[in-house]
Amino acid sequence: MKPNYADAYNNLGIAFKKQGKIDKAVDAYRQTLSLKPDYADAARNIVKLPVGLLDLETLEMCEKAIGFSDSKLKKTK
Repeated sequence: MKPNYADAYNNLGIAFKKQGKIDKAVDAYRQTLSLKPDYADAARNIVKLPVGLLDLETLEMCEKAIGFSDSKLKKTK
């Protein structure tokens, strides 16, 4: 796996979630957002996880990514 390939980490997070490895899924999604802060799909994947497993920093990363996504939508309208 390419170490700086955000899509691969997002897919890895999806795979970990399906296996019930939620902590590893969160780590993979966080890596996705570290590489690509505007990756809204990864943020949406995180917020679908049990809230008790998420720390404030992770939630802030999600908010930022989804905010980027919303601003892109507004520019296209």
